[in-house]
Amino acid sequence: MMAGYLTGMVVVPRFVSQLRYMALSCVMGLVLCAAVWFSAGLVSVLCVALLGFANAMILPALFPVVMRRMGRHADHATALLVMAFSGGAVLPQLYVHLAQGWGTHAAFVLVAVPAYLVILGYFGLMRGRDEAGEAV
Repeated sequence: MMAGYLTGMVVVPRFVSQLRYMALSCVMGLVLCAAVWFSAGLVSVLCVALLGFANAMILPALFPVVMRRMGRHADHATALLVMAFSGGAVLPQLYVHLAQGWGTHAAFVLVAVPAYLVILGYFGLMRGRDEAGEAV
């Protein structure tokens, strides 16, 4: 995870924008989730550990990107982000219950993949609005 933070400090915003780095982090997370699903043993555990690198810039990039683009709706966006971050307390519990019925690999993918897809969907929405020249 520290390597992800350090990489982010070096490349953002000199070489890549916060929004793009956040999207790349999500894509890396999805690829690693697929690797977790299709592997076993040590390889699977290493892929989960590498998710720390992928996750390292999502949280620090997400809040400023959202706040910069919300304008007069910043107070609502802040409330929604705080509720989304609270998912960090809910998702592990969901994982435990899913793992009992589906197994650890499937439960992990069922919890992690939708989270990455939501953030990636936000990236697509913001990118589309930027290209259309709309105020966000």
